[in-house]
Amino acid sequence: MGASVVGSGHPPRPADEESPRKPGAACSHRAIAPIALFVYNRPWHAARAIDALMKNPLSRDSDLFIFSDGARGSADREAVEQVRRRLRELDGFRCVHWVYRDRNLGLAESIIAGVSEVLASRDRVIVV
Repeated sequence: MGASVVGSGHPPRPADEESPRKPGAACSHRAIAPIALFVYNRPWHAARAIDALMKNPLSRDSDLFIFSDGARGSADREAVEQVRRRLRELDGFRCVHWVYRDRNLGLAESIIAGVSEVLASRDRVIVV
């Protein structure tokens, strides 16, 4: 699928195509539904979404999955990287997982793929 999967505090690494890592594999399951956040090329919007999520008193007990679609072209590349840089040092959640797509799946396919990845190991998800 062409993605890099990284976990909290680790540099990005290529996803293993033959045995894809299931989101949440590094963190034990919790009763609280995990949060799937989809970002693209708007650093300010991503920061506002994170700030709003962190205001929830349960954020420290929540697992956050950040899905970042790849740039559509060279004009979007810097903005996509800026979003990823801003979110790389994110703290305030129980566990943070990043999924960086190498290519642009488009909004619908990105959401379907991301939600499916989380639901492969969890029984519910909050989508933002």
